[in-house]
Amino acid sequence: MGGTKKDKCAVKQCKKSRKRHKGQIWSSYCTTHVSKVTIAAFLCKMYRDMKARVTGTKKGAVADRTKHIYIGKSILPRDVFMQWARNHPDFLNLYKRYVMNDFERRLAPSVNRMDSRKGYTLDNMEWMSSGQNSGLSGTVTKMKNKEKLTVYNLLGVTNGKK
Repeated sequence: MGGTKKDKCAVKQCKKSRKRHKGQIWSSYCTTHVSKVTIAAFLCKMYRDMKARVTGTKKGAVADRTKHIYIGKSILPRDVFMQWARNHPDFLNLYKRYVMNDFERRLAPSVNRMDSRKGYTLDNMEWMSSGQNSGLSGTVTKMKNKEKLTVYNLLGVTNGKK
């Protein structure tokens, strides 16, 4: 659609056009970034993705490969998740850094399940960046607790234990 600078997404590196509805521009951001710019939109999308994993409705090659890890696991109610996230200092710090760095994917807040055998429950979730969380996948699940703590410390992540 547009070509002028006014029509472009507010994220510096993004070259997409701003989101439109019935021809009218109604956002400063493109369709990719509009779901990331508010905490509520970001958390709603995150919860939908978590729920899709545990119900087996998440689509894509990665989802197909990892279905066995998530399907049938428990998930806390949406309102409990939203309240927990909005009041968690780790989430707020990560989200601020994510926004300040123009939504750099590796900096996005991500929920880590400390014990991959368990679901998304308050006693089993912690916040870390997406880059840190993807660095944990695979290797940490096969480690013993003492080894996990070492990896967490190297990544600068707390494992939720005191």
